Amino acid sequence: MNVVEGATGHYAAADYEKNLYKVIFTRAHLRTDQQVEGKEIILNTAKRTPVVEVWVDLSQYKVIDKKNPPETVKYENIPVPLY
Repeated sequence: MNVVEGATGHYAAADYEKNLYKVIFTRAHLRTDQQVEGKEIILNTAKRTPVVEVWVDLSQYKVIDKKNPPETVKYENIPVPLY
């Protein structure tokens, strides 16, 4: 969500660091008032709100950075693939 300095578009640079992952925790806004679990959360989500962005370095087995979501969400209410 937060722009990586020097990065543009959807491509991986030749020197891409495969140990670094950006994980975005989101709050699911459900279409139902019923209690749901597991896969049902995904199937009943109407909207997601970003809560926190965490950077993980797998080579160190630890979180190396934590960021607040951007003030404006670039893809608000537009489905974006999650990898």
